[in-house]
Amino acid sequence: MPSKSNERLPHNHVGGVGAAVIFLLAGFVFVSAYAGQKLNGAIVIPEWMGIAVVVAFATVFAWVFLFSRVLELGGVRGVRRLMERAAAPLVPFGYFFSAIDSWLVFVVAPAVGATLRGDIVRYTVFFTHIVVGCIFAWHATAPLGLIGAMWAFIAVISVARRWSWIETDRNRLIQDPDMKTNLLRIGLHDDLRDEAVSGLLLLVLILPIAMRQFQLFDFGYPVFQVETGAIDRLDAWVGFFGVELLKALPFLDWADIYSAEAETRIHTSAPLSMHVLLVARAIIDLVFIGAILQALAISVSLSKNRRDFLERRAGVDALDPRIEARELARLSFRKNGEWRFREEIQQYTHYSPSRLIRLKVKAKKGSRLQVAVAEIIRRSGLDITPPAELLPQVTASKRIDPAEVRAVLDEIDELRQYDLDYLAIARRQLNWKSGVEAERKRLVQMIVSKVDVSPQRERELAEVLVGKDADSLANIRVLVVQSLARNAQANPQNLRPLSHAFHYDRAKVVRNTVAAQMRARKLRPVSENELTMLEIGRRVASV
Repeated sequence: MPSKSNERLPHNHVGGVGAAVIFLLAGFVFVSAYAGQKLNGAIVIPEWMGIAVVVAFATVFAWVFLFSRVLELGGVRGVRRLMERAAAPLVPFGYFFSAIDSWLVFVVAPAVGATLRGDIVRYTVFFTHIVVGCIFAWHATAPLGLIGAMWAFIAVISVARRWSWIETDRNRLIQDPDMKTNLLRIGLHDDLRDEAVSGLLLLVLILPIAMRQFQLFDFGYPVFQVETGAIDRLDAWVGFFGVELLKALPFLDWADIYSAEAETRIHTSAPLSMHVLLVARAIIDLVFIGAILQALAISVSLSKNRRDFLERRAGVDALDPRIEARELARLSFRKNGEWRFREEIQQYTHYSPSRLIRLKVKAKKGSRLQVAVAEIIRRSGLDITPPAELLPQVTASKRIDPAEVRAVLDEIDELRQYDLDYLAIARRQLNWKSGVEAERKRLVQMIVSKVDVSPQRERELAEVLVGKDADSLANIRVLVVQSLARNAQANPQNLRPLSHAFHYDRAKVVRNTVAAQMRARKLRPVSENELTMLEIGRRVASV
């Protein structure tokens, strides 16, 4: 469920067919658990069921490999439409599952630190949630401890889902390079692969702690068979769960083949313990293994991207952003106090100019990355885009990197290229965005103090003070009031926005500043009636 809807990025809800698949999987687990409880110790798997399993596997693999071709067949499209109509009553459930997924991605994941900028801060917050949840689950009275285990589990799943959404956005951008990044569901600023995989690895700690809660709760009978003193030993629970996972390795059931027996301090006994273990195994199989496969696929994709770039394959003129900075930085090194470059830097002269410019601005001054990028630009003979033109591109992103904005502003100051049009566009794009307040003020200060006084500049400052694009920060509006009042004698048109702010600005500090500035310069604010007449006259003139 994307955060916004547009023609190029439609909502991607779970449909009725998807909901049916989810219910089928849940039903299979439930039926298996029920049958296992009723027939415990007397389950016999007939030969015909084995044949059915082989046929089912063959059908699934054939469908996967022939999927794209099969979809072209008219009959299959008809069957697909028939399935969609048959599953139509389940569409509301699909929307419900989509809402849960969106809640995990947009609410829970940010709450556990997935959107924080610094890697150390992000890791610390995320793993603190998991550790605190596990500690609460271990020490709390049953079944309250399940709340802690559940929160740790939800935190892990939310980050894994956000990572999956980010990779989906990345694939969409690869398929459509012209797509604007602000149309993506989340964007590509965060690479949560390490957090997601690390969190999923911690499931082997979270799930055994949750199992212990079932043993502590008084069901009237012991759920697990636990040796004396082992119930409060974390290593006993983790060891038990690890052995059960080892016995059930996917596609390699060696324990059954070689009649291996578990030698642990904890064993399943009551049917409930088997149900709990079945659910835990299902979670590991469905969530953990899927994430590992996705991580491996990403590693293969990154390797292929680097190979295609170095071989100058058509359409590949840049490295994937996830490895870009690291690969470019290693091209430069210092020796005897001088910068040297590896021979393979010549293979990077066809690098995307726009990406090089962004990297040059974003890189820390004097860093290996900045030196390497500057050398590639020199060897490529590129004309550098003025930083003022780059600024609107940086500020157009859905999520703004303050460091990147500061770097562009530093470059503008260094070159003294203050283009009012680009500064104004960037100012509007940053308006109402949090986390970049200092950069917003600095940008307006540039317009006030660096751009030459002109009617166009005064009109832009008036828009900062009043109107639909007025700045949301009162301290920035105060800054503009001082500039407009200072030039009001030479530009009488400044009286109109100043008077409007005097009467209507929502911040008392702005209204007081206007009054003080006008008294100091012996200016008279335009009355409300005069403002109304001026506005009517302006609209008539525009018609």
